[in-house]
Amino acid sequence: MKAIINISLTLAVSLMCISTRSQAPVNQSFTKTKQEVKMENQEMKEFILLVRVPQNYGSDQAVEVRVQWNALLEKWKANGTYITSFVYPNDGYLVTGSTKTITKEGVISNNFKLVSNMILKAANYEAALELAKECPVLAQGGMIEVREIQPRPAAPAKK
Repeated sequence: MKAIINISLTLAVSLMCISTRSQAPVNQSFTKTKQEVKMENQEMKEFILLVRVPQNYGSDQAVEVRVQWNALLEKWKANGTYITSFVYPNDGYLVTGSTKTITKEGVISNNFKLVSNMILKAANYEAALELAKECPVLAQGGMIEVREIQPRPAAPAKK
């Protein structure tokens, strides 16, 4: 009798294990916003966000928003929006004209200088613009230019 009970218990436990393994995975979309689910179902495009700040923007101002930037980038990385970014800590060099004149300076346009860029994924321009609105430098008088980018075609494979 004891052997039959042990076999029955073993069978019951085995059936429970099989049953839990065969269940469909939990639908994780219940924990996501409608916007996130919608983004997952759309083909994503790539956008570059060009970050410009006032010409007199200094390192003290950059430090003021560093924690906010880090949190925003972590959020974008976690939700799959972020691709890459670059910060330009110093002025660069310009090569201009047919004489290929070289000067050590950055381009200042309307009293704004380019300080970084980010490449992000978004469904469309409207979604990319919403991402740009989250950038902390806007509160400091900065501006974000948003452009769609297209990957260059791959070079043909060498034979």
